[in-house]
Amino acid sequence: MGGFGLKRRCACGRPMEIRLRTVIYRGMIEIENVPVFCCEHCSRTELAPGVKSGLAELIRGQERYGSRRARLRMDEHNEFARLLVCLAERPGDDVSLDDLAERRIDELLDLLLLVRSLGDEAWLGDIRRRLSQLACGTRRV
Repeated sequence: MGGFGLKRRCACGRPMEIRLRTVIYRGMIEIENVPVFCCEHCSRTELAPGVKSGLAELIRGQERYGSRRARLRMDEHNEFARLLVCLAERPGDDVSLDDLAERRIDELLDLLLLVRSLGDEAWLGDIRRRLSQLACGTRRV
């Protein structure tokens, strides 16, 4: 899965393109739809910006609950991964990553205003975290 338009330069000098991959941790925890930059020339891979801490948090959460085997989806825990999955599921649409990100940011900002008026600090924190994920993921590298 690829073609999302996000690229960065690999250590070998060639371009890396973002793809959705499954990451397997210690052979026990599978995390699907993880945004990863991949170099077709040297096969190097790097987690997309803003994904590493969320991925570590998911793994720690599974280990904390003592789960031996687990299958998780990064797009259920990370806004940037969620956008990429939306794009992958709509291959014929003319919508871009930037368009989807703009729509989602608008939704979250509207929600932020509502939640701020309610004074729900935990919910405010969650919305801010989601906005931060989008900012990190969609920033051009």
